[in-house]
Amino acid sequence: YCAVFTDRARMKVISAVLLIVLATLFLSSCEEEHPPEAHVLAIGDSVIWWNIESGQSIADVMGRELGRDVFNASIPGAEFLAGRSRITEQYKDGPWEWVVLDGGANDLGAFCGTPQAALVLDRLIAPSADAGAMPSFLDQVRADGPQAVVLGYYMAPVSGGEFAGCAADFEELNRRL
Repeated sequence: YCAVFTDRARMKVISAVLLIVLATLFLSSCEEEHPPEAHVLAIGDSVIWWNIESGQSIADVMGRELGRDVFNASIPGAEFLAGRSRITEQYKDGPWEWVVLDGGANDLGAFCGTPQAALVLDRLIAPSADAGAMPSFLDQVRADGPQAVVLGYYMAPVSGGEFAGCAADFEELNRRL
């Protein structure tokens, strides 16, 4: 019985150590270094990230069309104002000539069609478009040297889904952008 317990205990320790090593390797690979030849950085949410596996993301297509290397640091679900993944944290100062970004939909998502949406919109970008989290971030990016391109959003579906009821709020976000 003691030999069995010892083998089980040893296996638990070995399994725990392997799990820690694998988790460390996985987490250290999450912050990928940009390739030195990339001079365009794409950051944002799932809109820029979509189709990355097939090489058809916005960043992939943009790179092919422009004949430029584009580093795609976008993360699905990323937000400007809060959340576990912030768009502003995707930006790292570097040799970027251009930074292409989108954002705001995930910040608005839970509040679309409610009075709270107007408050979120104002925190993202003021009606005058000269204040808020997005303009402040763009000022920081431009101060580092790159030019910036901000992508607006497609029309939100009205028939259902996560962003149903967001059409008016996305339209207002696009107007301010």
